[in-house]
Amino acid sequence: MSFQQTVDLFRRSERWHHRASDLFAELAERVTQPKAKMLLEFLCEREQQIAAGIRERRQGLSPQAASTWFQYTPDDQITRSIDALGLTEDISLDELIERALALFLEFEHLYADLAQLASHREVQAAFRDLQSYADIEGHKFVKNAAEFSSDT
Repeated sequence: MSFQQTVDLFRRSERWHHRASDLFAELAERVTQPKAKMLLEFLCEREQQIAAGIRERRQGLSPQAASTWFQYTPDDQITRSIDALGLTEDISLDELIERALALFLEFEHLYADLAQLASHREVQAAFRDLQSYADIEGHKFVKNAAEFSSDT
């Protein structure tokens, strides 16, 4: 594990959410099930919005907070999880919901871990804010996905 500054972790988070958005968009172009296509388009847009929110939070950090260092970060798993989503054209709606939710929970746990590891109060607050944001968005997704999958 390498040393990383807070600002670098925020940039990586932006890239992770953009990567997830790209994967959802690529699959949305290939699926034939209308509900799956709509859900993938929703997920794509949602990940873009989260990335934009992270960018805004990063830009709002004080220079002192942005430049604080982390020695050990539990972030390697996120990259592997995004790349291993296993999204295919024939994925069922339930599988898609399950995998997307698992990814959202992983982001929530990552941000909680980073908040706990942070030594600077502003950095702790920033990662707790991201954790809360991920939690809120995850709950919204679960509610919308449940309503969506029950539609006929």
